Amino acid sequence: TLKPSMQLSRTRLAYALAPAMPSCLYTALLVFENSSREIPSVLFFSLPVSYTACVLLGLPLVPALRRPRCLNLVCVALGGAGLGILVWFGVLGVLAPWLGSHFGDLASASDLAWGAVFGLSVALPFGLIAGYPLTGTARE
Repeated sequence: TLKPSMQLSRTRLAYALAPAMPSCLYTALLVFENSSREIPSVLFFSLPVSYTACVLLGLPLVPALRRPRCLNLVCVALGGAGLGILVWFGVLGVLAPWLGSHFGDLASASDLAWGAVFGLSVALPFGLIAGYPLTGTARE
């Protein structure tokens, strides 16, 4: 087990690095699809969304999972997937008017999957960097 000060440092590092992972994932997809000229606009948009979501939704998740003694990688991943879906649909709701569409036209089952993937792309690195156990309860 880690000393409390070391665990706090790892948790802070996780909060600093993990929200950048969706942007890295999307950037990799763009490079793979030979659309690298879109990378600056993706980063300009996705980094603020990801870090804002982390502060507003991710910060409260850790204490919420600590109370029922569920602070582990599995619970963090499930929570992150759920929050990713919320953020994805929130972004779609904000973008729909600018795209000249209705929210219902943009929302689909595949959006659930994309939201979960991007949520997991934050939650899994967060839990790994913070050093949470796979199951059981993290000691903080």
